[in-house]
Amino acid sequence: MNTIQINHVPQKSEMTKLHKLWRRYKYFTPVIVLPAIMFISFYYLGYWSFFAFVFVYGFIPTMEFIFTGTAENFTAEEEAVERQDIYYDLVIYSMVPLQYIILGLYLWTITTKQLQWYELVGITTAMGLACGALGINVAHELGHRTKKYEQFMSKLLLMSTLYMHFFIEHNRGHHKNVSTPLDPATSRLNETFLYFLA
Repeated sequence: MNTIQINHVPQKSEMTKLHKLWRRYKYFTPVIVLPAIMFISFYYLGYWSFFAFVFVYGFIPTMEFIFTGTAENFTAEEEAVERQDIYYDLVIYSMVPLQYIILGLYLWTITTKQLQWYELVGITTAMGLACGALGINVAHELGHRTKKYEQFMSKLLLMSTLYMHFFIEHNRGHHKNVSTPLDPATSRLNETFLYFLA
């Protein structure tokens, strides 16, 4: 009886080496960019207090509009190798102290400086952006993980946003009851956004 032996040859992606480096290290940019834009908003004050807001809702969307994305991806083999790399976990873990540094800088600014009303609005908006991007988004990722220390980091981030009940409600309520009338985070069929918001 004849047998056919097939050798599996790993596929190589079509991405250039530079693109692969960007795909890997772009996740480190928040570690540098977020503290920088928060520092500018909190330190320079005046109209600069709105710098974080303008950066997030002006500069980033403009860059995404100008520089279109790519359909290139890692191959299944390359993705499996990347998934085993601790680098990505360390980037996510670094967001916990980063969030608390930003929170400390915000609290120091509002308690030690004489602020105009619009400066307070600007830096509070900046802190809100940090709470959303670092506090809730990263906590959401860590909250879905099974290791206790990662879940603890999720709770630390949620504590900085005064939203700790998200950890319980999201995992034990939303995911259990998603798209049913029991889920308060799911809109009803044909429900408008404004009605759902109310």
